[in-house]
Amino acid sequence: MQIHQEHETGPFDIFGDVHGCMDELLILLRKLGYQVLEDEEDGFYVDHPEGRRVVFAGDLVDRGPQSVGVLRFAMAMVSRGLAFSVMGNHDDRLRRW
Repeated sequence: MQIHQEHETGPFDIFGDVHGCMDELLILLRKLGYQVLEDEEDGFYVDHPEGRRVVFAGDLVDRGPQSVGVLRFAMAMVSRGLAFSVMGNHDDRLRRW
């Protein structure tokens, strides 16, 4: 399914090939100015003071130690309107499994 988001203008930070590396993802987000807070009930809360949003450009899972955590994190950001995500071949392989 293809969805056009022509009304979205950014600014965006684009992340590809996270491959289950949650710790590194959180470090990078913080270096880019994102506020990342952990909440025991809701997981993580992520925001950027300038309204920046994340685009996950595929391959969130596989290889790294925290694929499930990265997937849940990204899905929560997308559902809150803080990110967009495109499925990569590793993500598709997990979906098919």
